[in-house]
Amino acid sequence: MNGILVLPVACDELSVGVQDISATEYVLTFTTWQDPSVACPVTPTPRAFETVAFAPQNGVAFIATLDGKSLPILIVPQAATSTIP
Repeated sequence: MNGILVLPVACDELSVGVQDISATEYVLTFTTWQDPSVACPVTPTPRAFETVAFAPQNGVAFIATLDGKSLPILIVPQAATSTIP
């Protein structure tokens, strides 16, 4: 899965992890960090992310956190594509 989060500070870096909390529920854990020696403007800045969740194709729920706080998230399934004629 991939997407974009808008982070509050221009210098924020982003990492993401996935953990299963049950057979049908997974949590996406987003973590930010920045170099404390660099002065950064407080400017909303988009950051792309990409991760893999080994989960069933249907009947799965995702929740998310950003730096330990609940984060509303919308998962939009992509249509399956095939290169086989």
